[in-house]
Amino acid sequence: MRTTLASLVLFLVTACGASNDGNPTDGGESDLIAPSIVATSPATDDRGVEPTAVVTITFSEPMDPKVTEDNLDLTDFPAASLSWSDDQTTLTITPDEPFEVVVTDPVSDAPPANHRVIVGADAADLAGNPLGQVTEVDFTVIREFSVVFFAIDAMTRTITPQLVEFEIDQPLVVGDNASDEGYRTAITYGLALPDDADPILAATFHGTQLPDDRQGDAYAELGSLTLDHVTFGELLGENNINAAFNSSQVAHSSLSDVITDELVEDFEVDVTDQVQDDVTNGRSESQYLLYFDGFTDLMGDSDRAVFERGGFELEVRYNAP
Repeated sequence: MRTTLASLVLFLVTACGASNDGNPTDGGESDLIAPSIVATSPATDDRGVEPTAVVTITFSEPMDPKVTEDNLDLTDFPAASLSWSDDQTTLTITPDEPFEVVVTDPVSDAPPANHRVIVGADAADLAGNPLGQVTEVDFTVIREFSVVFFAIDAMTRTITPQLVEFEIDQPLVVGDNASDEGYRTAITYGLALPDDADPILAATFHGTQLPDDRQGDAYAELGSLTLDHVTFGELLGENNINAAFNSSQVAHSSLSDVITDELVEDFEVDVTDQVQDDVTNGRSESQYLLYFDGFTDLMGDSDRAVFERGGFELEVRYNAP
């Protein structure tokens, strides 16, 4: 049988396994194209990476695992294990433990934990072609902030349905008086949080009762002391004051029985969900109403619990970059 020149050329091309771009399909020695890094996670300069994150580096073609790993610099990275995808194009770097989360506050603003992975220029594909350039994956981990807000004096007052009672520098009262008027205390904290303070990790309402200043027996006569998460705006004018006094009727949530003993001094209430609700709805304040379930006992005497104005604090913890 005669062999034509055309059939000989076709035989040689097929035998060599050449592809249309001149490179072998099996990554053989005639592969002359350098690999590249097409994606990393996290991306370099990412801020606020989750502590449980892993680092992945994706290459344009299968890599030589040993050569590539030998050219990794993990000096600024915690102890970790390395693994490859089945096609050897993606390297995963998994820390042995979660990344450190720096706990700070907005005033000291300690810097976040910073980590870096460096892929050296000599990392190579299966044919020995090096990357030819150094790639750095540099990122910071999310931080945990802790901040304490103090009650705003002008919006933290003892109120009856019509009036703000007592001076701004006096303690706060919950209960009733000899005229059978009910006293409630409206409490407002300015919620100065950054836009990226979400989700809220924890929020705690702190208060201080002054047992020595109490009158009568409010806990026996007026029922449970309740803390409601509300919105009432300002305490200016009778309409606003009345709305604040009655805001428990449309409260976002009720945290009942915050104190059941008239001799308790310092107390705290978990209001994480309530502060998260404020953040979710874009409120710049977190407002509460402290009151006894009973408006008055109609006995013509004074039954009241008294609270230290400076004892009301709102402690909030949240994550941010």
